[in-house]
Parts: sequence; structure tokens; C-alpha cells
Amino acid sequence: MRSAGLRGRRSPNWPTHAGPPPASRLDAHEAFVVGLIEERKGIMLNEMVERLVAEQCAVQPQRLSAWLRGHGGPFKNVWLARRQEIYF
Repeated sequence: MRSAGLRGRRSPNWPTHAGPPPASRLDAHEAFVVGLIEERKGIMLNEMVERLVAEQCAVQPQRLSAWLRGHGGPFKNVWLARRQEIYF
């Protein structure tokens, strides 16, 4: 007797692949991204995306944000600054 409910399913504890994670297209532009951040400490994510597009590296803001998080990128909280601009 076959168990119909478990056939074809993977256990959530099994790894999806072995080895290091796949390389990102941003890895080739790491020096450029670091240079952007060092050039201007207050650079916004959208500005970085625009500069990367100009360098022939099309990337979405979400991917750049995830890549920066994975590489220990700098972050600043801009919500307080936005509230001050709106309310004051």
C-alpha cells in the first residue's frame, strides 16, 4: 500500500543543493558598489541602482539590498529624516 500524501515531497530539512551559494552578477561589480558608498556615505539605494545600470549591470533594488545585507553593507535609518521633512 502506497502512502499517497508523501509521494514526491521533500522534507523541509533536506538541503536544496550542496556547496556554496551561486554567484551573483553583483559580485563582479563589488569594487564599484563599495566605491559608490565610500564616495558618498548618504547614497540612496535607487541612486546606486541607477549608477549600476549606467555601468551595464541591470539590477533590481531588492536584489541590491539583499546583496548588501549578505556582504555586510552599511545601512542607515531614513524614516526619522523623512518624518522630519514631512512634519517640520
